[in-house]
Amino acid sequence: MSRTCGCNTKMVYSSIQMKMHKYLLDAAHFGAREQSMIMEYFDRVCGAQNTASLEIFTTLMAGFGIPAEQSPDFFRAFDIKKDNEITSQEFYPGPGSDGPQHPAR
Repeated sequence: MSRTCGCNTKMVYSSIQMKMHKYLLDAAHFGAREQSMIMEYFDRVCGAQNTASLEIFTTLMAGFGIPAEQSPDFFRAFDIKKDNEITSQEFYPGPGSDGPQHPAR
């Protein structure tokens, strides 16, 4: 038998995701200045579209010293929605994490 809590699961997921983002940034000791710099960098590289394809993502990661051949692995790890693009919300916590956690498919 399936039970539901009667809550908005999308809202609950979003809340959990935001808490995890904050946890990652806090664990990396990213202060407001570093967080702002990351978002400005993302906006500058991505431009008005505010999303990154693998090609743009490779450019973003090069700015953090990640070799181009490793970008597809990082891209999969950052692409939470699995829609082949990285949004600012998906990118934002990434630089504070330890790297790709998803195995190659």
